[in-house]
Amino acid sequence: MIYTNNSNTVDIFCSLQALPAYNHLLVAAVDIILAGNHNLHVLHVSRLDNQVADALSRSNFELALDLVPGLKIITFEPGHGVQIPKVTSPFNPLDECLVWKDYDGKPSSD
Repeated sequence: MIYTNNSNTVDIFCSLQALPAYNHLLVAAVDIILAGNHNLHVLHVSRLDNQVADALSRSNFELALDLVPGLKIITFEPGHGVQIPKVTSPFNPLDECLVWKDYDGKPSSD
């Protein structure tokens, strides 16, 4: 289960479509999910309902630390030490898109 305030992330995993620059990431994620027989649910949480995640996504580390004193923040740079596996076989897209719901069980208004 992934909770995110980024509606683009929800849309990518719901539709299994991404901009060409991000297709390799989507394909790699789906390959991992299928190979491991995993289930993935990506749910939208409003930035107002998750202020810590919103502060972190905007690199506002001072606010995040104010909201959660003692929070340990580790920075990450994509592509440094991370290898995206090459796709060796096509994947089967989902037959239908799930209706994503907010974390409180109500349908998302976005």
